[in-house]
Amino acid sequence: MDANSNSSWPELKQSRTATALFQLAGMLRLCKRWTIARHLITSICKLEGGETFSPTARKFLANYYGVHIGSYSYGGVFKPGAFPAKTYVGRYSSIAAGVRCIERNHPYNRVSTSSFFYEPNLGIVSESQLPAYEPIYIGHDVWIGWNAILLPGCRRIGNGAIIGAGAIVTSNVPPYAIVAGSPAKILKYRFNPELIESLEATNWWQLTPQQLREHRELFCCTIDMASISRLAACGTSSPPTPDRRSVSDEVQS
Repeated sequence: MDANSNSSWPELKQSRTATALFQLAGMLRLCKRWTIARHLITSICKLEGGETFSPTARKFLANYYGVHIGSYSYGGVFKPGAFPAKTYVGRYSSIAAGVRCIERNHPYNRVSTSSFFYEPNLGIVSESQLPAYEPIYIGHDVWIGWNAILLPGCRRIGNGAIIGAGAIVTSNVPPYAIVAGSPAKILKYRFNPELIESLEATNWWQLTPQQLREHRELFCCTIDMASISRLAACGTSSPPTPDRRSVSDEVQS
């Protein structure tokens, strides 16, 4: 979209046809068949302006897959089965194709790593031998590159973080860190600690599309304390919230 255009930015608006597809998928129990579900998601997104804007695609993934996606995020997280239940993605995040999240490791300190000895449905053990699955929280304005893999040690990716293509992420990623490699390591931070703290406190991702249009010049320049101060004056500034539930609360609000 032309930055100087006077047209309004599309809001998250539901299409009646998309809603009907969502309801039909539930009635016919099609939602858990990955191939069919992926075609349904594609159709729903086309009806509602794409992944970035589709509220029904978000509802589909939240209700049927337990994957909760914040406003204006897009990418591989919309592929059913790519991310496990209890995944929470913040707003304005960009997740490339091929990104995967691994739920659990095989136990490696026992006689065997085979799933026969920890999966009860295979007939040897009577109950699961694996620890409870922990949710994964992906913050706001996160960029995850093509084919990155998030292993069980990674359960929180901070706001503004960047994960390089093909990275194997074994631990949590701090806000505004740039990580890459196998295993992924912090290469640098996008900004200095003072800028990071001030930028997080703005909560700019809570701005409405109209507010973003009104202040778009702040997003089209190199960041400094002056631009952050102007951003904070837009009405969203509040103390940073380190609580792990903050992303999920905002996604579901």
